[in-house]
Amino acid sequence: MPKKKEQHFVPRFYLKRFSLDENRINLHIIEKKKTILSGKLKTQCSKNYFYGKNPVIEDALSKLESDSSNVIRKIVNENKVPKRFTVEHFTLFAFVLFQHSRTKNASEQIEEGTEKFFDLFLKEKISQDSDIPVDELDNLTLGYEFPALVSLGHAAIYFPIFTDLQVKIVRNHSDIEFITSDNPVVIYNQYAFGKKVGSTTGLAVKGLQVFYPIDPFTILVFYDPKIYKVATRKSDFTITNNKDDIDQMNTLQFLNAFETIYFHSSKMNSYIESMNNHYSSKRKINKVIFKNIPHISDRKKELIHTYRPDIPYKINPTFIKFLKGKRNEEFKNLGVEYRQPEIVELYNVFFEEVNIGNYTHGDFHKFLNDLESRQSMLLKSSNS
Repeated sequence: MPKKKEQHFVPRFYLKRFSLDENRINLHIIEKKKTILSGKLKTQCSKNYFYGKNPVIEDALSKLESDSSNVIRKIVNENKVPKRFTVEHFTLFAFVLFQHSRTKNASEQIEEGTEKFFDLFLKEKISQDSDIPVDELDNLTLGYEFPALVSLGHAAIYFPIFTDLQVKIVRNHSDIEFITSDNPVVIYNQYAFGKKVGSTTGLAVKGLQVFYPIDPFTILVFYDPKIYKVATRKSDFTITNNKDDIDQMNTLQFLNAFETIYFHSSKMNSYIESMNNHYSSKRKINKVIFKNIPHISDRKKELIHTYRPDIPYKINPTFIKFLKGKRNEEFKNLGVEYRQPEIVELYNVFFEEVNIGNYTHGDFHKFLNDLESRQSMLLKSSNS
């Protein structure tokens, strides 16, 4: 096999943490309701040239995986998370965000969104501009050769928004193990659950949570520290022996999975099969939803609202506490609320600059540096 041909979208080092002997792993294929005990680990969560034939992306991800493996091992051994703004802190956050954005599920979200946008909006516009009948465009498709690269690009752009979250360790002392999947990073929002139409799990949204199991007995919980509390302020970890807590985390993992559940002990087989029977109907059918909504200031116009559907499952784990007054706090408006509105506004200005050609999408840090330089020059000018 040519070098770098088989490319993993969930790292092997991660799956080994749930494996039997680092070479074999138990798995459950959701749609087929089929369990394979002691399956071959090496071939799991991989696809030939998933990120393309240019090895640059695969090499960069491999380096991130190597660094992250050490960080995660240290977290488990020491019951401590990296200190904020250290290299290890940014490594962990980058790894989790890129893991969320590099899976087959993320790739299909890009593909589905592109296809729906073409069918619902672009096709008619092309027909109007070119006088080609719409039905003659039905055989055309719009898409990307390597959609995972688009998703990874989005993650790279929005990474600074993600790093304000707090992270804590939750240790599982129950007799039920954590499971994982081929889409292991679960994004959720208890605070906003059921409070608005559309998605509540954008990276900048108030109340965001991320659940990431790192072995059968440990899960990392990322959360908005202005809404929730996990463990004590002085401790990086907490312990739960509550079976309902583990059930809730495992159900989220099941509903978030793309095709396959992975688990350590064979004793979990009947548990997972029961979960499939009970919750398979709640799994998301559409990965992207488009809705036309009325324009606020012009009734003759409509806006296109595009979003990923949230997981339709309500949780209330004992290891997460709402800060005083936050659980029942109402939204100030029907739209989303942001953790850091000033950062979101900077992104809005940045994208305006991108649209007129002053920057590319990868230039956000350059944009911030230029903005700081301009502000410094204005300050010097006003003081002279």
